[in-house]
Amino acid sequence: PFNYTDIYGNELSSESLRGKAIVLNFWSPSCAPCIKEIPELNKLTEKYDAENVKFIALAVLTDREMLINQFLPQKPFLYDIVIVNADDFVISSYPTHVIINQNHEVKEIITGYSEENIQKLETVIHDIL
Repeated sequence: PFNYTDIYGNELSSESLRGKAIVLNFWSPSCAPCIKEIPELNKLTEKYDAENVKFIALAVLTDREMLINQFLPQKPFLYDIVIVNADDFVISSYPTHVIINQNHEVKEIITGYSEENIQKLETVIHDIL
């Protein structure tokens, strides 16, 4: 079970996401590949929104105000953002995507940004629906 609050104060919990597939996107504003993939993830968010797929960005940073006031106006996200402590997760590099099915079982972990990885992400999402 998990319980997070996004940067706007909305609750994201295993209970509120029951029955939904989840894509966790571990990223950092200082990671160039992470920033480069934002438009691709926004497209996937729009494409799969009606199919009960929830995208959540887990931002590894400490400055919430900088994220909201400086970063997001230039690079908008169409999915939820939660600020997390890097020490709470075992992530070797950014970006890392964790795809979780509707039963909240991890189905795939994809590390790094490339067109191939975005295609793989979409294939895994399609396969679990």
